[in-house]
Amino acid sequence: MKVIPVDEMKRLDRESPVSADVLMERAGEGMADYIQRNFPIIPVCFVCGMGNNGGDGFVAARRLHEAGREVEVYLLGRKSKLRKLPEKKATRLDLEIVETGSEQLENALQAPKIVCDCIFGTGFRPPLNKSIKDILEIINRKSKIILSCDIPTGVNGNSGEADPGAVNADVTLTFEYPKTGHIKNPGSLFSGSVDVVKINTGLSPKKYNEKEELTVSQDTEEYLKRRPKDSHKKMNGHVLVIGGAPGMEGAVSLAALGALRAGAGLVTCAVTEDIYPIVASASLSSMELLLEDRKQITLSSLEKIIDFSKKRKIDCAVLGPGMGTGEETRKFVKRIISDLDCPMVIDADGLNNIASCTDVLKKRKNDTVITPHPGEMARLAKVESKKLKDNRESISAAFASKYGCTVVLKGYRSIITKGRKIYYNSSGNPGMATGGSGDILSGVCAASICSIDNTVEAARISAWIHGHAGDKAAWKKGQRYMLPEDMLNEMKRL
Repeated sequence: MKVIPVDEMKRLDRESPVSADVLMERAGEGMADYIQRNFPIIPVCFVCGMGNNGGDGFVAARRLHEAGREVEVYLLGRKSKLRKLPEKKATRLDLEIVETGSEQLENALQAPKIVCDCIFGTGFRPPLNKSIKDILEIINRKSKIILSCDIPTGVNGNSGEADPGAVNADVTLTFEYPKTGHIKNPGSLFSGSVDVVKINTGLSPKKYNEKEELTVSQDTEEYLKRRPKDSHKKMNGHVLVIGGAPGMEGAVSLAALGALRAGAGLVTCAVTEDIYPIVASASLSSMELLLEDRKQITLSSLEKIIDFSKKRKIDCAVLGPGMGTGEETRKFVKRIISDLDCPMVIDADGLNNIASCTDVLKKRKNDTVITPHPGEMARLAKVESKKLKDNRESISAAFASKYGCTVVLKGYRSIITKGRKIYYNSSGNPGMATGGSGDILSGVCAASICSIDNTVEAARISAWIHGHAGDKAAWKKGQRYMLPEDMLNEMKRL
């Protein structure tokens, strides 16, 4: 979805044929709907400011209260000082609005609650004053889940500049379009997963970031439609996962399960003799191709894999999960990359084995997606880790252009690019930073390539699906306690 500057959103609001009153109702209703869908049980606490951001919160609180939810509303100021439109929304709310200070809010958040941050909007400029900082410190420390309205309080919507004490949101619901502050650091670090509530201003933006987009839930709707009633497994693609070695069998199984959960009709794991029984028992829904090698994959297995791919008409291959490194495996990886003529997702040891010979990517005859984490990307691009961290976009785009591949640079706000445009991913959380998470992504990406003609589209949709499943797992299990398997379980509910 297009990313727009704050002043352009203000123009859309100002020139819209729809009244400000109706737009605020739509914004609040969208917030309430999101909470009902994603957090149907937990009590909700709204912390509202004096302006339109607070007005959106009053509407959402009213809608949830009317639906029977347990709702509390706190106002950082006096009701008599509210602006005209927020004051109108406050009077329609059949709930006590508590004019609060930090002590009252601390007491209110003793029990687990969703806190909706509706204090300051996108026009805020740091710094925060001390009284607001005290409130935000309590919100950040005591909330079970934090949902920010439009942008986290303390973040500038245009520049991404942020006060160090800003709200550290789990989810930000913004209106109509994402704003620049959602993708620019440090603002993006406070925004959490970003989703968009369409309020239908009736106008299209004239100004937007031409080379940057943010993938949000609406971008995925076309690809997550119901399947045709006459579809069959071959229509949904056959994925071949090549990898695994003793001690790393789980990586292959997780990649296979990721592909199956993402809709692949058939998945086959090409594995060596020693790990064959383990992989076969871990993923009952996939098939296995027993290779000629005993421990790690070498050139001895090349011909069998290529013949299988041709005979079974493999739609996409995943190369690398749990494969291990070593001279003989490296030789195999170089040959399979150049010789296997089908789309390919290269991850983990598939990338580590070509870090010193990246030119092999230029020999690919078909679409290629690489899914490195920052350490792998730094080795591939031959740069220091700090340089990559400071220049993620330019280094990823340059690598993609040079080698003709799509890069999915994993991390917070994962970057997806083929060189010309940067797509940021809006979903995901730190709980996903655990072994096995990336293996699932490689499988999801392969399954998506089977059903989506445009490889860049497939990659960015896959990153969002993977991240959103991770968000749902984190909301239920907690970021510290979730496992990759929890993400697989949540994918079936998307």
